[in-house]
Amino acid sequence: DPDYYDLRKAIAEYNGTEVDNVLAGNGATELIFLYMKAVKPEKALILSPTFAEYERGIKSAAPQCRITYFHLEEEEDFCPDMEKLKSELKNAYDIIVLCNPNNPTGKFLPKKKIEELLSECDKYNTRLFLDEAFLEFVEGGVNSSIAGENINKKNLFVIRALTKFFALPGLRLGYALFFDNTLKEKFDRLKEPWSVNAFAELA
Repeated sequence: DPDYYDLRKAIAEYNGTEVDNVLAGNGATELIFLYMKAVKPEKALILSPTFAEYERGIKSAAPQCRITYFHLEEEEDFCPDMEKLKSELKNAYDIIVLCNPNNPTGKFLPKKKIEELLSECDKYNTRLFLDEAFLEFVEGGVNSSIAGENINKKNLFVIRALTKFFALPGLRLGYALFFDNTLKEKFDRLKEPWSVNAFAELA
């Protein structure tokens, strides 16, 4: 099945969302690059230090994009100053990239703070790219995410990896949760076919 319906249905049920909100991919990395191709940001904000593939994905899809880094300071225990971050969003970014729990610092922002951030993003029509590859290791697991909340999530894009918590390294399987219907056509057009292999799908 090139649409991976059974896989997406299982993922949707696990996350308390709809099948049409789920995108399966060859690991989370494929979905980072695919999303950046679909939205082609002109101006991006990345909370750092973090996973290097976000910058690579943006530069690959949109070489002209101006990337700014919101530095997480050691003296603040690598936790973002939310007021400072909200103030930074006034600079009208197309996208903000946040890894939660963050790789490599391990810091986790609770659901309430992510909701607050998403609400602020909505004011400026800024997309929030949220990498939750390590979410299941947090107490509460997927219930700690805003992906299943009944709020406005049009600007939210969440990626997850099954290779870590579900012990599937090497099978290359990840998925995304998205809530902007206009992106579906772009994903269908840009995504390489058959990127998820049958063994990963079965597992």
